[in-house]
Amino acid sequence: MYTMTNKKAKLALVAISLSTISALFAGSAQAVTYGEEVTNAKITHPWVASIWEDDDGDGLYGQICSGSLISADLVLTAAHCVLDADGDYAVQLRADTLFLDGELLSVSAVWSSPRYDDRSFQNDIGLILLSEPVLDVVPAKLATKRQSKAVNSLTRFTLYGWGVDQNETSAEFLRTARIQRQTKAAVRAFSARQFNQKTTIAAGRFLSAERVYSGACNGDSGGPLVGLIRGVETVVGITSYGAESCRAKVPSVFTNVSYYERDIKKGEQVLRARAALTN
Repeated sequence: MYTMTNKKAKLALVAISLSTISALFAGSAQAVTYGEEVTNAKITHPWVASIWEDDDGDGLYGQICSGSLISADLVLTAAHCVLDADGDYAVQLRADTLFLDGELLSVSAVWSSPRYDDRSFQNDIGLILLSEPVLDVVPAKLATKRQSKAVNSLTRFTLYGWGVDQNETSAEFLRTARIQRQTKAAVRAFSARQFNQKTTIAAGRFLSAERVYSGACNGDSGGPLVGLIRGVETVVGITSYGAESCRAKVPSVFTNVSYYERDIKKGEQVLRARAALTN
């Protein structure tokens, strides 16, 4: 039996300043800033996952990250969300609300890219294998390497995530924001070692009157950045890092899914082999 709580929620999004990246820090799970609520996510986006962890074995699970169901039993997220291969994780799908709706699903095994760099945040890809397949949710469509040109030409995206907003108010519903590509702003904000234009996507919506970006924050990590490719809603990015403050003056950065298609497939093979050894 799983017990959900918000007291154990921890930071999932990397904290940065305008010119340097600081270390991971503790804090409450937060989500899409200056966005909107999705009140019927169970119907429209049941594949958007919230990821939970019981990090001290007391039976209380706190939401730490977000993710995307990409097959009946596989969830795509960020590497830094599942670095503990022996961690006690759970996943929530097909939910309208974070704490009051939807059961927590048990996890068989987790995988984080062995090439993940916790200083530059490159290769920030993780996978979660569910103990049982989810047959009543259509998985998200992922951008492929063949679609990389289409992905790179996209200028508008939609971000999804769970948690609190820019006022640190807990979100009752899944939150979303429509954001734009922000390559030039990311080049100015981050060092070349931090922001790689080939492997990541920078996006946000600059609110000129408030001089802040709408985008991702703590707890959104691993969640989907979606773009329309030939009219089909497609996951093109994985939320990776952004500014420490939810009132961010820099855009958010996302792992480019199309670049990592081969890594995701290899990761799935390793993950299923690992799960088979423990069953």
